[in-house]
Amino acid sequence: AVFGWVPLFLTAVASAQGKYVHIDINSTYGISENGIYSAVNEAKRHLEQSCGDQVELFFAAGHWTINQTMPGIDLSQIHPCNDGRIIISGESYDTTTLSYTNWHQDTLYARNAHKVTVQNIHFTRSYQTVTQGDLIQNDPGSVVIRLHDGFPTPAELYDACFHAGRFIREYDQNTTDPKLIANTTETTWPPTVNTQLPWNNTIQEGPRTWRLQYLHGDARRVGNFTVGNVIGVKSKQCAQAYQFFDGDDFAFFSVRWTKISRGVFRNISNVHLANTQILRSEPVEGRVPCMSTYAGGPQFAGDDTVEGTSNFTVVNHYAVGTGDDSLAFFNTHNVTIRNSYIRDSFARGILLNGTKASLINNTVIRCPIYSPPRCTTDECRTST
Repeated sequence: AVFGWVPLFLTAVASAQGKYVHIDINSTYGISENGIYSAVNEAKRHLEQSCGDQVELFFAAGHWTINQTMPGIDLSQIHPCNDGRIIISGESYDTTTLSYTNWHQDTLYARNAHKVTVQNIHFTRSYQTVTQGDLIQNDPGSVVIRLHDGFPTPAELYDACFHAGRFIREYDQNTTDPKLIANTTETTWPPTVNTQLPWNNTIQEGPRTWRLQYLHGDARRVGNFTVGNVIGVKSKQCAQAYQFFDGDDFAFFSVRWTKISRGVFRNISNVHLANTQILRSEPVEGRVPCMSTYAGGPQFAGDDTVEGTSNFTVVNHYAVGTGDDSLAFFNTHNVTIRNSYIRDSFARGILLNGTKASLINNTVIRCPIYSPPRCTTDECRTST
């Protein structure tokens, strides 16, 4: 069931299971960092007193820019009981957008939370998170690109707080729907065509011309790229779309992400995603970005026990051009992915690490569905 059906002019509606409490953040507190913080605290206080109620924090229609100094929406230590629930809701993902400004702060965060729904909303960032340019030199140990107009420089995207996650891959010259250069029949990882290469240093060689130097292990390597094609530049940053640690029963319904989409469910069972989207952002100087985000999409990670975590359902997930795995599962059980469309992911379309999944009527293009052997290192918990 999708929560949030109660008419929005009602403040509280009694039912046999408890009340449905509606908090309109804009009219009550104003949609700002302080206003959201106050509304979340009101919801927490209410659920401490009446844990069986459903409390909706509602964001009215509009494009709301949130100047951040802390995680955008912190739902830690929320414990509804019975049919109680905390609900973060907009009017729709077409009409309610939250745009966050701090590239070191998460959009959503929770530790030890239960019964959480996020629905009918679009999360984005106020700044560009990826860059790209035409390949003009393909040298041993480096490439030189001429940045497309309006895109940030690689140096501007370099976030020292993230120790890894800087790679390049090749795309075609389509300005409205760029596609990854790939062997469409390949199911292994890493790919044999257009292998991602790690960069770690940048040198500006002209007004819009930059050399990207590879890590030491690839210092003499020549990428299998074609001069004249587009190089997409990925540089991970510390901000995440969401990070949820320890808890149970999370749901995302009709949620859209642009510019930032990597989120983690760690040691959380019973997660349901339906009608979710990861889209490329608006064109930059007439060009649609090759990548929608600088990292992947939803990640579901169990612990290192045999049991792991269980009960994950992803239905109608639509993802184009994510900067890493569009969906990733690590040591999880009872996984179903159905009616989902994924293409041009920088890495795997679906990664199943230590996980068996029921895959039903999905379309995955130019990025593999990949299942490596079960591992026992940190790679079991996260992907770069």
